[in-house]
Amino acid sequence: MEIKLAVLADYAAITDQGKLVLGGVFDTLILSRLPGVHPQMAVAVRMSASTGEGTKHALTLRLVDPEGADVVPPIEGALEFRSAGTLPGAGAQVVLHLNQIEFRAEGAYRFEILVDGHPIGSIDLSVHLTAPQTPRH
Repeated sequence: MEIKLAVLADYAAITDQGKLVLGGVFDTLILSRLPGVHPQMAVAVRMSASTGEGTKHALTLRLVDPEGADVVPPIEGALEFRSAGTLPGAGAQVVLHLNQIEFRAEGAYRFEILVDGHPIGSIDLSVHLTAPQTPRH
């Protein structure tokens, strides 16, 4: 199993034709205060698997803080790989929407992607506080 694409975005969707639509891809959040809440984001993942790996799997997404602790409870769901037509193997796409995520500290956060309990990849997210504005006189 292999991750082909894994990103954070302001918006993500999968069309009826199977196209992955992304808007506002990012890897850094600039917050005005801490703790701070990011109103919404999407995690988009595209994966491939060999024919022998089967089609149905369990997907887990963990958001961990700079200390390695879970920011929110792990998100779990089903993952189904579909044949890629005449090409060998199969593919799967997943979009998960996350709302009102609270970040308590600056630093390097990470979305860990696990399939059947095994880590297969991650997405890094840097969280920073805005520099204080100096009043103009």
